[in-house]
Amino acid sequence: MKCFRIRTLFSAFLDDMTDMHDTEMIKDHLKHCICCERELENLKMCQNILEQMEEPKLPEGFALDLHRRLMKESCKA
Repeated sequence: MKCFRIRTLFSAFLDDMTDMHDTEMIKDHLKHCICCERELENLKMCQNILEQMEEPKLPEGFALDLHRRLMKESCKA
């Protein structure tokens, strides 16, 4: 169960968004858990690949269309 808790924090940890307590907890856990260490390394590799990708060009009017669709869905709720 501890591994599950640690892994739920990996994304925030990679983005430097964890507080001091969680950061230390993760670092300590990684010293003793090869599985979580590997999982974090895999996430880092994915993050690096995504950062190197070119940002796609969105079609004209995409933002306005998305906003309209979101407003329409929020009115249904």
